[in-house]
Amino acid sequence: MLGSAFWGLAVDATSVYWTVNPSLDYASGSVVEVPIGGGALTTLATNQYDPTGLAVDGTNVYWTTEYYTLMRVPIGGGTPELVTHGIGPGPVVLDHGFIYSFDGEDIVKASIEGNDWETLASSPSNIYPIGLAVDGTSVYWTEDHFVLKVGTDGSNATELLTRPEMPWAIAVDDTSIYWTEPEAGTLMKLTPK
Repeated sequence: MLGSAFWGLAVDATSVYWTVNPSLDYASGSVVEVPIGGGALTTLATNQYDPTGLAVDGTNVYWTTEYYTLMRVPIGGGTPELVTHGIGPGPVVLDHGFIYSFDGEDIVKASIEGNDWETLASSPSNIYPIGLAVDGTSVYWTEDHFVLKVGTDGSNATELLTRPEMPWAIAVDDTSIYWTEPEAGTLMKLTPK
């Protein structure tokens, strides 16, 4: 797997999961798992076209693809299945029985089964969002030079701040928002969120 592109990363109580993309030009991607303590790799899905965002719950591993699909496979292995079309490619987050992701320039939400998709917010700069995080009441995302948030019910879309450097990955805890700015080589924090 050396020389491969690794995009999505998720962890649960027993394992670490990630996506592998040897080539972004065709269906050569995989979803793999290894026990937290180390050990043999298990390949959960193969022949995926550029798997990117990745999330895990107590039952399944979910990922988005370059074909704008949301896929899943049981944690213990099995046959990958299509959850829905029109989502991704990009981050996917699971929270309180819902899936959050991007649909082009929109922040979207659906049931865990991929039903009843709704748009929560649209990109104010008309570009694709980059990072995504959810804390139970709000969805946070990065795009262009902005850090933004919207309620999980679609209310109160807010531009939290504008940065001279481009924010990328984003995470939240009970009190703060954290994001990376790769061009500057920095990790930033905003409190309160």
